[in-house]
Amino acid sequence: MKNLLAEILWLWKAYPRAPEKPGLLMRLYYFWDEAITPAGHVLCALMLFGFLFLFVPGFAVLKVVEGASLVWMIFALVFRRKPDNRILHVEVPMATEGELVQILAKFEKPLTKSSFVESFRMDPSVERLGNGLLKPRHRGVFTLSKMAFVELHPLGLSQSLRPYDGMAELLVAPKIKSLSRFPFLTEGASGAKFERLLRPENSRGMEFVGVREYREGDSLRDLHYKAFARYGKPFTKEFATESGGGVTLLLDVSAKHFREKMCVETAIRLFGSIAFYLLERNLLGRVWIGNEEVRFEDSKSPQKKILAALARVPYADLHTTYTLEKWNVLPDADVPVLCVSVHPVTWPAVDKQVVVVNRQMNRAENDSLRYVLRGTETVE
Repeated sequence: MKNLLAEILWLWKAYPRAPEKPGLLMRLYYFWDEAITPAGHVLCALMLFGFLFLFVPGFAVLKVVEGASLVWMIFALVFRRKPDNRILHVEVPMATEGELVQILAKFEKPLTKSSFVESFRMDPSVERLGNGLLKPRHRGVFTLSKMAFVELHPLGLSQSLRPYDGMAELLVAPKIKSLSRFPFLTEGASGAKFERLLRPENSRGMEFVGVREYREGDSLRDLHYKAFARYGKPFTKEFATESGGGVTLLLDVSAKHFREKMCVETAIRLFGSIAFYLLERNLLGRVWIGNEEVRFEDSKSPQKKILAALARVPYADLHTTYTLEKWNVLPDADVPVLCVSVHPVTWPAVDKQVVVVNRQMNRAENDSLRYVLRGTETVE
């Protein structure tokens, strides 16, 4: 019953909420959303309620208030004027699903207390909180094509818009959980390649990049004695990993049916957790998402580059499927390969694979294959 309710809930969320071609009702909704303020929405709702008593004897005061409210609303809508300020440039920082993000804009003139930037006609999964503040409910790439400079009418019931000529992209990254341990990486005979990389003399390059706290397994010859003496706890030197010398990490979210599509988001977040785990230990070599390689050799923040790439993976809904035919990765006996997917992968170059599933169903595991139940987001 619990699994059935989860599937029904996923189908409800995956069903598209906004039509691609708005009709008359959607255009009326756009006018309601863009021209009338929240205070105007409340007044209109009260007027609709008061309309029920117009033809009832009595209620004279209510009828007077109803008529006055209607006049105020019409006056607020008719006498709107185009704002004399405009947006010159817009920048939207990369956001994280479930967290707030602020639209940053540059204006031609200084802002007043009753003016701000706002975005309209967005994906229903992006909640607008006012004054350019957005809250995306799930990761993905969202186009902000209807941004405008907004100025409130003096009555506070309506607002005037001056559209922004350009567009912006809202990139929403998945929320990544931190992995403290990953024992599956070195389990069994298939973990021998990964265990070799954990030796400091084999996992590092020659370029010194910084100092970090000592971890179990680090070489004692790399201790940073000055930091040790200053802070009273062991620190070790950190070296850059040689290009291509670490783990090749693959993500396969090609879903064949809707139960696999339900596991895509868990697989993406788990993939990010494993990538960060390997990055922290200088074990990450090449990263592939589908048929495309994520290159971050020249990037100052590999974590941000990986998050941006994960954000661009198409969201698995009823009509969108992320297909994968064949990886463009050449097998290398010296480079271990770890794959995260929503179904078992038969590609022979994979040394380890973590498969996210919706139901366990007594699947057989081994030291190179691990099934993770959707919702747990852990491999331990």
